[in-house]
Amino acid sequence: MKCHYTYDENGERFFIPMCYGSMYEEDKSQCTCLDPSTFHQFEKKRFNEVLEMKNRTIKDQASELKHLRKLIETNNL
Repeated sequence: MKCHYTYDENGERFFIPMCYGSMYEEDKSQCTCLDPSTFHQFEKKRFNEVLEMKNRTIKDQASELKHLRKLIETNNL
């Protein structure tokens, strides 16, 4: 997460620093955070990575199953 402003129960705005660049200045313009992605974007990226890995596994297993079926047919098992 990057440095950001948020509001408390009383409606007061306050700054949440997430890096050293803005920790002492309490100014978002001094932010040096490298990762601009939000938690949602991170989760979406991670979900897509896991989904791609599982799709590859399914494809590999389907290929192996096809190969095994050929072996069974050629050996008349």
